[in-house]
Amino acid sequence: MQRFADNIEEHSTILDIGTGNGALIEILQTNHNFKCIGVDKALINKDYINSVNGEILSGVSAEQLPFKNGQFDHVISQFAIEYTNVNKSIEEVYRVLKSKNNFVFICHHPESVIIKSNQEILDTSIKIKSKLIAHLDNVAKALVEGRNDLIKNNFEFIDAFIFENWGNLNGLKGSNLLAFVDFLKRNQGKEVNFVKALELFKKELELLILRLQELINAADNLSVIVNKLKESEIELELGHIREDKSAALLACFMYAKTAQHKCTIES
Repeated sequence: MQRFADNIEEHSTILDIGTGNGALIEILQTNHNFKCIGVDKALINKDYINSVNGEILSGVSAEQLPFKNGQFDHVISQFAIEYTNVNKSIEEVYRVLKSKNNFVFICHHPESVIIKSNQEILDTSIKIKSKLIAHLDNVAKALVEGRNDLIKNNFEFIDAFIFENWGNLNGLKGSNLLAFVDFLKRNQGKEVNFVKALELFKKELELLILRLQELINAADNLSVIVNKLKESEIELELGHIREDKSAALLACFMYAKTAQHKCTIES
């Protein structure tokens, strides 16, 4: 994104979709003076809003941008546009741009190491929810009641599940199962509220599954974004962002070849 900033005119108006805490705006403003506005559907902490070298509007949907037609010279989005209703949000991008060619999107790629790693965690988390929660419930209650026979039987089942899925160690660690089972075993015989601890683990697991499903679905939106952009007869430049040492695929970027900001985007 720094090369993008170096290749556009000073004082350009830039809209950052999915700005979060405004980190991308801060990068763009390094050694530059742009008029940047960031929007995010989430409610952003006021401390971030007040500290960014630009304006941040929280609670704003990309599908319904509160700006005039042709208000911005450039629109950027990093790991955000793919989470939206793409057909609606890209139409809004075109509407608020002075020239619909002047956008840069960085998106998750379904074949990236980020997505593949999180897919492993998601798959394991779903398995835990469907196959293991009942046994975790049993062992938590048995630990409270001191029923050693039930403790032994359920730990044997849990250990067998872990052994069966050991080939996906990333998934076991990422789901926090290994740490939680270790917690149960280390605290056996102690005055610990195991049932409450399990409820917290289950709540975190549900949130993890929801978050990762959203991530995977967003990455799958890549083809929808590309097709939508090509509908406008834009000659689209697509590229990959790779890790420096391993060359592992991290994400992809896209912009219009006819845009004035032709550039190489690096990780």
